[in-house]
Amino acid sequence: YALAKPSPDPFVQAAHRLDVPPDACLVIEDSPAGVAAGQAAGMAVVAVDRRQAGDGLIESGSRAISLDAVEVTRDGDVLVH
Repeated sequence: YALAKPSPDPFVQAAHRLDVPPDACLVIEDSPAGVAAGQAAGMAVVAVDRRQAGDGLIESGSRAISLDAVEVTRDGDVLVH
């Protein structure tokens, strides 16, 4: 990739290769740079804050304490428990 996170390039490239529009993608990240990159790519973002420290992850809009707390339903809805 030309640029690494927090550039949106890695996420934009992945969506392009999968032929999926960015607004139909979900980014699950555990770093502030990853959260920023997902948002800049125009994707929904869930931050996994295992240490529950915040540390730039609050800006994601959705925050979970582990991957086990994230559920994607058959209809594509994202639930954070």
